[in-house]
Amino acid sequence: QVIPTLGNGGGMLVVHIGPRKTATTYLQQNLYRNRAELLARGWLYPVLAINAQNAHHEVVASLAQIKAGKGRLATSIRKAGKKASESGANILISSENFRKWKAADFRILGERFGQSEIRLAYTLRDPVDRMVSLWGEAVKNGKAPSLPAFVRKQLADPLKSASLNPLIELRPILAEPGLQLRVLDYEALKRSKTDIYQAFGLHILGLDDLVPAKLTRSNESFPAGVLDYLRLLARTMDFDPSTAERLFWRQFLQCHSPAEIEAIAAAVGRSGAGETVRISREHAWYTALEEEIRQTIGSMIVPALPDDGPIFSRGMLDVESFDLDALAKNPEIGNLLDQSVRRMRAVGLPFKRSRLARAWRYLKRLVSV
Repeated sequence: QVIPTLGNGGGMLVVHIGPRKTATTYLQQNLYRNRAELLARGWLYPVLAINAQNAHHEVVASLAQIKAGKGRLATSIRKAGKKASESGANILISSENFRKWKAADFRILGERFGQSEIRLAYTLRDPVDRMVSLWGEAVKNGKAPSLPAFVRKQLADPLKSASLNPLIELRPILAEPGLQLRVLDYEALKRSKTDIYQAFGLHILGLDDLVPAKLTRSNESFPAGVLDYLRLLARTMDFDPSTAERLFWRQFLQCHSPAEIEAIAAAVGRSGAGETVRISREHAWYTALEEEIRQTIGSMIVPALPDDGPIFSRGMLDVESFDLDALAKNPEIGNLLDQSVRRMRAVGLPFKRSRLARAWRYLKRLVSV
């Protein structure tokens, strides 16, 4: 089930559509940093917007331009298609925000690139693990309910939850003529300790020896309890993600050292405000979803599924959750919170977000691959 490159002439558009919390940031960072090597080996990972970083979110946001075939982004897409044709290369783009598109939109995108074959790449992760990670992402962005409330909402009708059921996003794609789908098995890669960038190269691009870049920045995870501390901090500051200049968690990291974050985690842990949220993978909906996935997209999953045995894990997932009101009443947490609020309000934008840094990135991308 390895997808070979097309060789001279190109003609294939691969759109990596995520979803979120399946190592998309890591993949996009590697694809962007290794784009010169990828082009030499038959894959153009184009820079389509001056302000873009790693991914192609601006393509998603410019659907109206793409449909009309007019505008700055539409022009950039045509230029990229011409470059791919002249180089005998296929085209690869990536954004987890593509889940907002209708299936027919991808066919229009392929026409604008001038590519005759369109394949969508998706990553399949254990739905329970991914659900908890999606909650954590919402917390890091500065606004989220408690974990118990989030889990109850998703489990009220799990097969209709986009956080749990990947077929909600994939069925429209499967029904659209002219689109092909390949699904990378996140769980199989995790069990075999295979790097997902290398696996993406092998199973999606047909390149068997890609080497990951040495990344200096990642989508950090936090120790248990820190996410609820972030929820309390955001509530105390009345943080509004819609008007913020940067992501809440990155601002938090800028003014808290790793040792201080560990100290916060320890203080939250001994606060007495915690409870264990237990999420079962033994319910009938879970095994029914797994079987429907096997029947619907099993032949499209890479590496190939075994003939029998589960796709996902079994058993319970236990996650610690903390009550914000109880945390706020704890004197130790209160002192830490006061320090965090002062730091968060005092910290300025880092240099990389300054006008000078943006101008430098602009110049680099003008001559980018």
